[in-house]
Amino acid sequence: MKRSEELPALEGIKSIPSLNTTDSLIESEQQLINSTWKSVLSIIGANGLPECTVAGNCLRKGTTLTVSIRTPPTMNNKKMLERITEVVSKDVPFGYKVTLERADVANGWNAKALSEGVEKSLNAAVEIAYGTQPIFVGCGGAIPFAGILGEKFPKADFLVTGSSLPDTNAHGPNENLDLPST
Repeated sequence: MKRSEELPALEGIKSIPSLNTTDSLIESEQQLINSTWKSVLSIIGANGLPECTVAGNCLRKGTTLTVSIRTPPTMNNKKMLERITEVVSKDVPFGYKVTLERADVANGWNAKALSEGVEKSLNAAVEIAYGTQPIFVGCGGAIPFAGILGEKFPKADFLVTGSSLPDTNAHGPNENLDLPST
């Protein structure tokens, strides 16, 4: 199984910055901001659409889209959903009906800085295990459980880690992780 850095990407598409990047610091910072603090809408499923090779400019009886909206961790996603519902339901052309179903909303989580003692212990452990210092990168999507724990235990330190590969299908059907590859 190929590691993520070995997989091809479309021209112009960049991954999250890594130690092996040749990008400038400004490009790396912008990539990190884009992957954590800017919203992204993705269509993750569709029904009622023809294949692209036979698609024409015509009205269809119905189309169903499943979308995922990744938001900054401090955004109030309930308010965001209310605003999206208002926008997509207003001035709908041709008498069409727009409905939102399965609107699962969860706020993200913005971890506080680790305490000095935990950070020193973590740095020492990573140095012993890997011969280098850890790199902290905020990434991921909504982690509601971490946010709930953070609110319940505001003085606690949380270090949330994860491992995935491009075909892991994180948080989706058939989520998997090939352990020998990690």
